[in-house]
Order: sequence, then structure tokens, then C-alpha cells
Amino acid sequence: MGKNKPAKETTFTMNEVETQRAKDFCNRHRHHTVHMTAGEAFEFTFMPSMIGDVVSVRCLSCGEREDVTDLDKF
Repeated sequence: MGKNKPAKETTFTMNEVETQRAKDFCNRHRHHTVHMTAGEAFEFTFMPSMIGDVVSVRCLSCGEREDVTDLDKF
């Protein structure tokens, strides 16, 4: 049998608008995550599409999710 190939790495980026929206969301949920590190507190999801990437952030403490996609980039 052939060797398993390593998974291809993909890098996603957020523009300034998406970054600010994500920061605002995280700041609003900071009280939920006082004793957590950023990696334990929030989940970022990137969904590639034909015209661009959809970006959302979720608070892992309360479960709320917000779409922070900058639709003007499409």
C-alpha cells in the first residue's frame, strides 16, 4: 500500500472589519470566559465558498455564535 500523505494545510485570514467584529463579540462574552484561555473560550469557523470565506465565531461557554463575515468583500 502507498504511504499516507500529510493533510494539506490551509490558512484562512480575516480582514479588518471581520477582525473588529470578532473582537467585539469576544469582548461581549468575556464575562463568560473569565477562567479560560482564548483557545478554550472561542471557536472560529471558516467556510470556504466560491466567492469568498464565511467567518463565524462561537462562545464555547454559552454557545452563542455570530457571523462576522464582511459581505462587502464579495
